Amino acid sequence: MRELITAWGERVSVAAVNGPAQVVVSGEAEALEELVAQCVARDIRARTIPVDYASHSLYVEQIEQQIASALPDGPLRARHPRPPRRRP
Repeated sequence: MRELITAWGERVSVAAVNGPAQVVVSGEAEALEELVAQCVARDIRARTIPVDYASHSLYVEQIEQQIASALPDGPLRARHPRPPRRRP
């Protein structure tokens, strides 16, 4: 897939690899339409998924710091889960 999307430069990028034959890409709407058309022409299964924003994209990475600073408690951090307490 990476080789196929190089024609669009930074307008399209790999967002997630869900398996050997399942790759998610994100980018500019027009570029994605062109990519899907090219995939279909090559008998590569491709479809668009309607979303409000591409959370796995370079665009979100560019504003990541702004998002983190807007959170009232600062950036999110991973932590160990706590099991629920059970009452006797």
